Amino acid sequence: SYRRQNEYAKSFPFEDKGIKQEFRLYSRFSYIIKKDWVEITPTFRQEFQKFFSEDFSNIAENIRLRSRFRLKFKFPLSEDKQHHLTFYSEQLFSVSNINTPSGWTSFKYRDSRFSLYYSFSPTQFPVTFNAGYMNNLLDGNPARSANYFALDIIWKNPFGKR
Repeated sequence: SYRRQNEYAKSFPFEDKGIKQEFRLYSRFSYIIKKDWVEITPTFRQEFQKFFSEDFSNIAENIRLRSRFRLKFKFPLSEDKQHHLTFYSEQLFSVSNINTPSGWTSFKYRDSRFSLYYSFSPTQFPVTFNAGYMNNLLDGNPARSANYFALDIIWKNPFGKR
């Protein structure tokens, strides 16, 4: 994936620090455990991230290797399994290559994400509608918390047979 975003200072008056570009490659390994009353999915995701400035020159953090461990619990709320409640817990760890001073940081915990979603999957359409909340606990001194609300429409198997 590719990301291009504006960077700002962390304190008031939040001055513009320029553009940060990122290329990200990742793999994801999951195993689904299905029971009558719950579906449990442990997932491991390994990422390689490469960062650049707006003109593609190197920035302070050059490379990041990040590991993500997620545990998902999906509970059906109806007999026809059109309605679900899903809880995620994800922990992120990483190590970075820093240009100045040159070297690698230690591999350590960075943040945790806790999410709760309600999902509706109508049987007559290949879509799922999600509405949910995520609390992202960021490592730091002191630790910080970011909150996200989401509305998703997921088109399932758009090129498959109906």
